[in-house]
Amino acid sequence: MNSWKILKITLSVGIASELLHFAYKRRLLQRFIQFFTSKMKSLDSQHTPLPGHLYKVLFFPDKEYPCKLYAWKGGCDRTDCGYTHAETNFKVFGDYLYSAKISLDVCVYTISSSVLCDIILDVHRSGAAVRVILDDESDNFTGSIHRRLRENGVPLRTDKSSFLMHHKFVVIDGETIMNGSFNWTRYAITANNENVLITDNPQIVMPYMEEFEKLWRCFDPNCGIPIERPSHHSDRR
Repeated sequence: MNSWKILKITLSVGIASELLHFAYKRRLLQRFIQFFTSKMKSLDSQHTPLPGHLYKVLFFPDKEYPCKLYAWKGGCDRTDCGYTHAETNFKVFGDYLYSAKISLDVCVYTISSSVLCDIILDVHRSGAAVRVILDDESDNFTGSIHRRLRENGVPLRTDKSSFLMHHKFVVIDGETIMNGSFNWTRYAITANNENVLITDNPQIVMPYMEEFEKLWRCFDPNCGIPIERPSHHSDRR
């Protein structure tokens, strides 16, 4: 066999080998892509919000403070009303609170807004089961309405701790939550940059309900269970 034939055979074998190697790699690549795609679809199916649920975001501050009569008392006919009769994010916030028919579980750092206090009392008087959790430090804040809630029969518990009960959420009828940076103060409504997320997705609502129930038990003044905390609280090493 002359050298030319040997060269052709060697080249043919080399090219065939490379083609087979390429086909093998391509098949592996396709399999990897299929595997990765199927895994991503599986993850998406687990974490994609359920269709048909409420997702709403409110941002503050509002430019104007709403008129209580217009917003929630059937209308205002005052010609000299100093408050807005327009739709505001705070009116939407209040609408959701007033929508409570069965229960209203409020868990916030402090409440100093008299309007929000009025809404809580109105819902309480309507027959819904209202419970409120606050941080005990806010008892000393100017404008705090702890006493007013208690005097009107609203069950209220505080943390009685040197640490902050810093949550800012409310569970409505065990079906909807409102949560965010929004403190229940007048400054939060018309001055501070705040946010509120509203949803009825049970995957989100359920953990908030569980957290409320846990804190309600922990803050029971008669038989509260202390919250376990690490012995060292500083992040400094």
